[in-house]
Parts: sequence; structure tokens; C-alpha cells
Amino acid sequence: MDRLETLAAYSRAWALPDEGSIRAELARCWTAHSTHVNSFTDTIHGFDGLTHLILDLPAMFPGATFRVTSVPDLHHDVARFAWRLQSTNRIRILGRDFGYSVEGLNYVEFDQVNRIRRVVVFFGPLVHLPQAQTEFPAQPAAIGITRPGTDPKGRSRSVPLPTGPADEPAADEARLPGS
Repeated sequence: MDRLETLAAYSRAWALPDEGSIRAELARCWTAHSTHVNSFTDTIHGFDGLTHLILDLPAMFPGATFRVTSVPDLHHDVARFAWRLQSTNRIRILGRDFGYSVEGLNYVEFDQVNRIRRVVVFFGPLVHLPQAQTEFPAQPAAIGITRPGTDPKGRSRSVPLPTGPADEPAADEARLPGS
């Protein structure tokens, strides 16, 4: 099986309603050692872990549909693709309310026989750096970027990300940090 067929089997598994059908698709693309990493669960391991996550999707997000929304971008032993999750209820993850639809990105690593070794899931849009910013900020919050995480005591916390475009300085105001 090639990598596009592997990704197609993975995508189909998310649309299936019963354990047997899900496991049949995962047998084509997943391994006992594969992992699935996202921001709202512990790392998912193997066939049982991913099967249970897929089966739990309707309980977490009633009426949920998962759809790939981009052509997969492949090189070396990795891929990425965009997706959309829609639900009949509001989608809330770690204190962030995405409304009834959230778009995201999956980063995928393949093993030597083109099965998925690892999937890393990102929810929501990327937050763009201000136009004048030329490198990663030492403190992302300094330019308005905040992410779900933990407080100093290890408790989960979440601060909403900006939803609109970043304020961009006028051409004559654009300066590098520290200039």
C-alpha cells in the first residue's frame, strides 16, 4: 500500500460507526506501536487506543463528522493534511469554544512499510506572527499568542487565541524587535 492509500484508510476509519469496521480499516494503516497525539487526551497507543478514541468521538462531539479538506502534502517519511470536524453541538476543547466546526492539521510519520507510526493533531488555525516579526518570540504572550497548557502547579488551563488577523504595523512603522 502506498502512503496516499494509508491516509485514505485512516480517514475512512474516522467515519465508521462500529468497532469491527474501524479495526478493519486500521489494520491497513496502523500498527500495535502507532501513536496518536492531540491536545485533549493522553497519547493514544496502538489499535485498541485509536479504535476507542474513534468510537468515543460521537460522545464527545454529538453528530460529529470528520472530513479531510486538503490534498495530503507528502515528502520523505512524513505527511500533513488539513481537516474539518463538525458537530451538532458546540465543540469545546480545553476551554476553547470553536462553535460547531473546527479546522485543524494532522502531521503524520510513516514506518518503512508505509503504515502510520505517529499522528500529531493540531486544532484551530495557526496564529500568524506580526509582519515585522522575523523570528520566534522568546515569550509568545508578548505578541498575543497563548496556548492551552498548564499553570505552575501542573493544572490544565487554556487562554483563548486571537480570532482575527494580527494587527499589522503600517509600512513606515515596521521594525525588527529591539530596533
